[in-house]
Amino acid sequence: MRYICQICGYIYDDEKEKAPFDQLPEDWKCPLCGAAKSDFKPEEQAVAAKPLTINTEAADLKKLSAGQLAAVCSNLQPFLWRRQGSLRK
Repeated sequence: MRYICQICGYIYDDEKEKAPFDQLPEDWKCPLCGAAKSDFKPEEQAVAAKPLTINTEAADLKKLSAGQLAAVCSNLQPFLWRRQGSLRK
């Protein structure tokens, strides 16, 4: 079975690793981003996904400038650090 880190996408594969995921200690961390073991979810079997349609004509959508988009993205970083359980100083 494979488990995927919900923070960075790292895949822990039971077949390739030395220990099954269930037997890892509770304080085990993701080797890429340091996320907790609880941030890993079992990989779901492939399901035929419905095509996603996006209404780009909606009245509530607006284009962001490069500066506005950068500000939105930079505000996500503290959220991700808190999600990992350690706010970096």
